[in-house]
Amino acid sequence: MSLDEAQQDVAACHVREREAARAMDAAGEALTREMQAAMDLTSGDDAVERFARWLPHGRTALQRAQAEHRAATIDLDRSRTVLNLARAGVRSVELAIEARSAERSRLDAKKEEQALQDVSAERRMPANELL
Repeated sequence: MSLDEAQQDVAACHVREREAARAMDAAGEALTREMQAAMDLTSGDDAVERFARWLPHGRTALQRAQAEHRAATIDLDRSRTVLNLARAGVRSVELAIEARSAERSRLDAKKEEQALQDVSAERRMPANELL
């Protein structure tokens, strides 16, 4: 996976995790709201009966939202790990390129130094030794 793809995956997973968190919060708030309505002393027995009928559905919705949030969080963690690996791969390539460039520079400098030494040695030699 490329670095760009990994970044896009993290962004998508983050959106999914935030949406799942909002859904989980909404389900929890619905449960709280329904419980408060059932416990309201001014409400009649019908409020308690409505809550009793609603509770299995509300609990299921909350459990689903919690499970989706857990799954989204796991996916977000996975995508962040992949992104970190992609970044490490890119950095490894950058370091290899830098090392190769430094080695080329070192070899070029060595060749240039050798050429200068050769020219200097030729200048110091008497004319009859050049032939």
